[in-house]
Amino acid sequence: MFAGIRYKLTAIAFLLFIAVFNLATLSTFGEKVVGRLRGIPAAAGEVTITPFPAEELRRQRLIEGAPPTRATLARKLIVKRDFIDGQITKRFPYKDAFIDLFGFCQLAMGKRYIDDVEVGRIYRDPRTRYLYSAKNFLVKSVTNQPEGPLLVQHRLLDLSRTLEQNGIPLLFIMAPNKLPAPNSPSEQTADELLSFAAKQRIAALDLRKELHITEANKERFFYRTDHHWTVQTAFQAYRKIFARLQRDYHFDFDGAYADIDNFTARTFPHKFLGSYGRRVGRYYAGRDDITLLTPKFPTSYSSWKLNLRNQQVTREGDFTEVIFDGKDPEKIAIDYIIYLNGDWPAMKITNHLQKKYKLLVIKDSFAPPVIAFLSMNVHEINVVDMRQYRFKQSVEEYILDYKPDLVLILYNKDMLSSGAFAFSE
Repeated sequence: MFAGIRYKLTAIAFLLFIAVFNLATLSTFGEKVVGRLRGIPAAAGEVTITPFPAEELRRQRLIEGAPPTRATLARKLIVKRDFIDGQITKRFPYKDAFIDLFGFCQLAMGKRYIDDVEVGRIYRDPRTRYLYSAKNFLVKSVTNQPEGPLLVQHRLLDLSRTLEQNGIPLLFIMAPNKLPAPNSPSEQTADELLSFAAKQRIAALDLRKELHITEANKERFFYRTDHHWTVQTAFQAYRKIFARLQRDYHFDFDGAYADIDNFTARTFPHKFLGSYGRRVGRYYAGRDDITLLTPKFPTSYSSWKLNLRNQQVTREGDFTEVIFDGKDPEKIAIDYIIYLNGDWPAMKITNHLQKKYKLLVIKDSFAPPVIAFLSMNVHEINVVDMRQYRFKQSVEEYILDYKPDLVLILYNKDMLSSGAFAFSE
């Protein structure tokens, strides 16, 4: 009886909120449209970006205005669609309040999951309050094409052989996932890829095993409201990579740069709402504590980042200024991607206090903090994201032009699709 009354009261409250919300939306949206038509300037704090200099584009072989391929045209249409969708979502009035209230209503009704358009369903563990997406429980292939896993393997082999012929070593790194799901097809695909790499003598590092993450202890390694590993876990992964580069590639690194005692750890309690949390609201998800690690020793950096419109963002300064892109964690809603400040098609980080080593990293969203920590040991890191990279020059050609001392591919199992390995296209 009481449960029925609770559901009815929750439903009535939610319907009243929707009515008020719709009235506010119509009013606010009309004001924004009129403001745009009247040419009201952009809000303070928006980032200003400038066209990338033509000579730098030529040097990087990312030529502005180059004739696009058919695939590039298709990707551009997707980019425009995603941009329009993103702008509508971004400017949706009171969106966060709406999601918060919706999540609160679901929690009040005792719901253990919330259906989501993008990830299918988000589950909430009632004991730990950890969130998981339906993707963590998938019982399907990681690619729609039956030949997908084989295509991934052979594309990795093709890149490895091309780089070997040009004297450039390659290291493939497998990052762990929040829910290991050892019997899922995606985990099996990851295992098969690493087995194939071993047979073909392609160097690989399986962080799933190196970090000793199990079903019993996984909650220590990942955020409750996000699908990524914590910054502390990323630092552990960095230490594993650091040791591998010293041992197998004879990189002359200073061990002080891998000593956690040489870093300042700043913890921000209940300040991080992760990718899953943002989809179900703060009342349903709660908030994570987030700890940021920054070096205590002197640093001097510069960086450039190239977006899909061939525009650049450049910055100079110490580790915090460049890696956090000038953001002050005390004054912003901290996101996991504060390291490198997002996913960019291509970017370069230069460490002016190091004189040796150039790395090229092909990354996914797990990689930014690892890249930030690696940057302390080398003169230069070039970074490529296959999810965003849509330039005329292939990634393989880009690597051969750059001539790094080592190429790293850092992927988690959700990146094992043929498109993420299309290095020569």
